[in-house]
Amino acid sequence: MKSNDNSRNEDIDTVEAKMLRAGFEAFDQRVVYIKPTDSSLIQGLDGIPAGTIVYAVHLADGTPVAVMGDRSTAFSMARQYNMVPMSVH
Repeated sequence: MKSNDNSRNEDIDTVEAKMLRAGFEAFDQRVVYIKPTDSSLIQGLDGIPAGTIVYAVHLADGTPVAVMGDRSTAFSMARQYNMVPMSVH
């Protein structure tokens, strides 16, 4: 019976490990990074003077998804879409 208990514990450990990995993967998919950036470095920002600091929003894989005029708006927008905003300096 003792070996059956060990087998059950191994099964639980495996399930917990899978759940933990899935949780990290889901979290990683919801994270966005917000970085202050010089507007001259972003294409398509017509009418915004070079040297203006804007806040670029990127997915965890680096894909740019938005540009905001201030940090507070960038964080609010991310939360509105159920994302987890993180600062990048």
